[in-house]
Amino acid sequence: MVDLLYKSHFVVQMFVLIIVLEVVFTGLQIRLEEASDDSEFFGQWFRRAIYPSTELNRNEANVVANQQTPVTPVWWDN
Repeated sequence: MVDLLYKSHFVVQMFVLIIVLEVVFTGLQIRLEEASDDSEFFGQWFRRAIYPSTELNRNEANVVANQQTPVTPVWWDN
């Protein structure tokens, strides 16, 4: 009986996780490898996200001052 309750609880958690991920990451574009090697970041992993346009509209001075390339190392790379 406990085993059945555990399995059903796990299934419910997985469904909730799937629903949450679909809502949160709707429209997320995964960066595809470029077809040609003449792109700026060819073969490199993106480490950073680009600020959204809403943040640029609200706080342009701060965004411009702190914007870095998507391949700039982050704290966990050290």
